[in-house]
Amino acid sequence: MDFLTAGEQLKDLVATYGIENVKGAVNELLGKVPRSLPAEHIAVLSPPTIQDTLLQLESAVSDVLAAGVELDEAYGERAALGKKRVQLETEIKLTEAEAIMKIKGEARSQYVEIGSEKVALTNDTVRDAYRRMSSKPQREELATVNAGLYFIDVNIERAKEKRNTAKEANDSIRARANIQAALLNFLA
Repeated sequence: MDFLTAGEQLKDLVATYGIENVKGAVNELLGKVPRSLPAEHIAVLSPPTIQDTLLQLESAVSDVLAAGVELDEAYGERAALGKKRVQLETEIKLTEAEAIMKIKGEARSQYVEIGSEKVALTNDTVRDAYRRMSSKPQREELATVNAGLYFIDVNIERAKEKRNTAKEANDSIRARANIQAALLNFLA
């Protein structure tokens, strides 16, 4: 049987039985039985639904990336403020050491000159007050830095929650996309 004769026979079969019946017979001979999709899954595979899933996947990935960037920025700010805190703590120690070195006299007769005044440092409480007073500007700045660190810690926790929520949404959308892909593979 040559190619032209086979083509004519195929045309005759299509004319007699119809294209769908001929396709079904060929698929049956080749072992490919066409599968039908249950009616409840047809809506899942509609082009608008698949396109919506793809758009949601893109959006979810963008949300996860944005939350990651926000978290990285917060960690960067935290590192900068942590460095500033260590610097201020060192400045405070140096300033207080300098102040202690300015104390004159011995035992209960210790004093320090502040401006043109002579201030007696008669006990430990007064000496501690003098030491703290000498580092007051650095201590105030350190308090501001510590408050900033607490604020950043709260922002880091919020960013983590945002990232986790975005990941959960992404996982949910990916599961739907996997179902759609499995249904499409089933039909192929």
